[in-house]
Amino acid sequence: MTRRLIDIGDTRVVTVDCNDSTDKAIALMEEHDIHHLPVTDGGHLVGMLSESDLMQSVGWLPQRDRIGGGHAPGYVGPTQVAQIASAPVVTLPASAGIEEAIRAMLEHDIHAIPLSTNERPAGIVSRLDLLKLYVDDHFRVTRPAWRFAKVRDHMLAHVYSLGPNDTLAAAMRLMRHKRIRHVPVVQDDRLIGIVSDRDIRLAIGRAAVDAGTAEANHIDVPLDDHLSEVMNAEVVTIEPAATLAEAAQRMIDRRISTLPVMLEERMIGILTEDDLLRVLAASLDA
Repeated sequence: MTRRLIDIGDTRVVTVDCNDSTDKAIALMEEHDIHHLPVTDGGHLVGMLSESDLMQSVGWLPQRDRIGGGHAPGYVGPTQVAQIASAPVVTLPASAGIEEAIRAMLEHDIHAIPLSTNERPAGIVSRLDLLKLYVDDHFRVTRPAWRFAKVRDHMLAHVYSLGPNDTLAAAMRLMRHKRIRHVPVVQDDRLIGIVSDRDIRLAIGRAAVDAGTAEANHIDVPLDDHLSEVMNAEVVTIEPAATLAEAAQRMIDRRISTLPVMLEERMIGILTEDDLLRVLAASLDA
């Protein structure tokens, strides 16, 4: 039987109205431990709001912590969901197949897709839901081989890295130029941390609020902070001989999307959720 997106996605339809406050959106994400909110207008899907949107625009700060001073009274930064939500939204029917979601996520570089029935929200499917297919009992029986492919055969061997004294601006340029979302931080040939686009968005948002320059669609702050100040020093890694199923389980357990590949304390590659999704898509087409 063909698996539908509604079978693997989350049918808890937690939405936010386009006229709701950014405070409400933050509260909903924290309450339900989610990273994306479909945005509605009159019950119809009109956009998508992500955790990253809120980090970059308001630094994940409530309005009470964004009160301007001096010549800039009122709140610093956007206060309404409609000001920062992404629109139009990429959506799929609840009855669509898994391969359709993978193609849409990779093509549009998005992390979650609202599911709809008669233009009404019916659920949401995320990259995390798709990674869970690597450890799904149904797929263990019907499609076992690809799950046991080795990390070394699907990792990216050429890794772009920076040093701890490099700046946020350097990391942003590298991510934009190479179209990557994570940059390992290396010192004396040792992996000492990793910086994600999420880390950078949060740092930018907080700096913009502190400077009083946060706006809905424009951020104007200096990006000269060192990566050592924003990187995650507790890096989760994987071995090249590990299976893709093991890599997926590690990403699921730690809610991360990238694993540096280590051989005897030396970084030899990097594996991302994009890599795992491509393998999954190929197995479904086979």
